[in-house]
Amino acid sequence: MPKKRHAVPVRPYSDPSRNVTELVSSESHYLRNTIAAESKYQSELRNAETRRLDELAQLRFQYDTRIAENLRVEVKTTSELISAQLVKETTSLSSQIAVATLALTNQITMSTNVLSTRVSALEQFRWEVAGKTSVTDPATAEALRAMAAAIGNLKSTDDTARGRGDILGWIFGAVMAIAAVAAAVFKHG
Repeated sequence: MPKKRHAVPVRPYSDPSRNVTELVSSESHYLRNTIAAESKYQSELRNAETRRLDELAQLRFQYDTRIAENLRVEVKTTSELISAQLVKETTSLSSQIAVATLALTNQITMSTNVLSTRVSALEQFRWEVAGKTSVTDPATAEALRAMAAAIGNLKSTDDTARGRGDILGWIFGAVMAIAAVAAAVFKHG
């Protein structure tokens, strides 16, 4: 048996342009709303990114400020430690220099005193020796006059033995005196 077909109800005829106009209008309205929503979404994304970047910049500024403050404190502490150590070392070196200077001054003073005493003694000896050996020394001048007189007597006297003996004695005495003075001068000189 053949199957029965159902009958499709027939609609009355309507003009499709009205339907198309509604569809186009509805589609335009939908596109405008979608574009507005997309624009609003993009704007919110830009604003959120701007806020995120601003917050990161602020956070970075805070960290940089904190790091700079820590560095400043560390530099100040290190500077104070170095300054204190430098003052300590400078004071220690100053004390050592003062002690060394005092010791050197004392050594120079003692050496100067000893040398002054010795130089004074040598000068006194030189003056005394120079005075004894000079012609103005009375003993030397007297010995030279006696020698001259003896030589003169030697020429005039007939007694040659006695004159020679006196002259030789005077010459021998003068030579011994000069040798003694020379030995003393060379011994101290």
